[in-house]
Amino acid sequence: MDAQPFGSGTCCLQVTLQASNIDEARKLYDRLIPLAPIMLALTAATPIYKGFLADTDARWNTLVSASDDRTEKEIKEKILSPRFGGNTSYISPDSRLRVQHNNHSMPIPLEIKQKLIAEGMDDLLASHFARILIRDPLILCAEDLSQPDLTTSNLFEMFQGLNWQPLRFKPPPPRNIHDIGWRVEFRSMEVQPTDFENAAFAVFVILLTRAVLAFDVDFYMPISMVEENMETAQGRDAVNHREFYFSANWMTDDADEVPLSGSADNPCIAPSTIPPRTAHNSSTNANGSPGLSESAKSTPDYPYSSPTGDHATYPPTPISTLVNGPPSRAPDILAPGLLPLVKRYLATLPTTMLTPDQRAGLEPYLDLVSRRASGLDVTPATRIREVVRQSEGYMGDSRVGEEAEWRVVNEVGIGDSGMGLGNSDSIAASR
Repeated sequence: MDAQPFGSGTCCLQVTLQASNIDEARKLYDRLIPLAPIMLALTAATPIYKGFLADTDARWNTLVSASDDRTEKEIKEKILSPRFGGNTSYISPDSRLRVQHNNHSMPIPLEIKQKLIAEGMDDLLASHFARILIRDPLILCAEDLSQPDLTTSNLFEMFQGLNWQPLRFKPPPPRNIHDIGWRVEFRSMEVQPTDFENAAFAVFVILLTRAVLAFDVDFYMPISMVEENMETAQGRDAVNHREFYFSANWMTDDADEVPLSGSADNPCIAPSTIPPRTAHNSSTNANGSPGLSESAKSTPDYPYSSPTGDHATYPPTPISTLVNGPPSRAPDILAPGLLPLVKRYLATLPTTMLTPDQRAGLEPYLDLVSRRASGLDVTPATRIREVVRQSEGYMGDSRVGEEAEWRVVNEVGIGDSGMGLGNSDSIAASR
């Protein structure tokens, strides 16, 4: 696999999330970074390359290697991370963000960062974009150099669009800032064999973003641990046989007291019902609409809080516990689970926003996510691997023959009324 298309030719299930303003986009970006490895493991679907079974279940490291254009010096001295790699920093001016959370090994290009700060960008965003702008663009049009059009974001996208990470923070183009707005792309998930599965995970991610914003959860953990989790997520059947670093108590102390009801204008959150955490967490422009708070525009040393006080721990945790909630025998894990959080959020919505029929329509999607996390439904990668192993003529040498290829194409995705990949019992019975 010595060509870049072997990486970019693999498919992902990307969800682009619209934020109401830059503050919300930055929050979304930060909250979703620790979830990227979890969703990669849940959707793992890439166990075969060039006719061979691989020792991994997901595509991520293939993408990293196929797009890595660093020199030997850049790799050895850790001057740059790969173009296709993990996120390098958190960017939200949140009082719970600690210096040790942003502990990525890639140095921050200080000259570029200081230029961005001089033009009005705050420290966190300047650090983020400096690491993007340090790279040479892979594609550049002659007119972008001779007569750059600064009323568009074309030149910026030559840099931004050729850095691939699990989360992408997307500013609106200058000409459409009010029509398009601030967005966040969630890019770690693998495409699934069936429409139902793709819909289920897309819906789950969207609902999860609504819930984490509504309850203001704290997923912060060191970026280095997120990187380790990305490696873990690619292991064979990581959902059932691996554990992931994650905060043991990510639920905020006063979440139980927040009576969320939503509104017609913003179904995600009813801002008037959520107590502000600090002054910089909310602000309004002259017209009364949410905007970038003054403290978020302040000096470079603003965003980092003092690394004192109570710190969350990040114990290795099974995905079933992270998604479905901890068993009663795990009193040290206080968080309720991602799926119970989503259901709790849905329960706060009035029937004018979510009718009983609509709520019932979401249940099959949430049930699939729950079953996948618990191991009752296997990942596409596990199903594909088992079909190959059970195929006539398979010699246990990783070679995927024609009969195995035929079975994968015709059988994977068939099961449970065509809505899933079949459960673990059916695979065991077919052996």
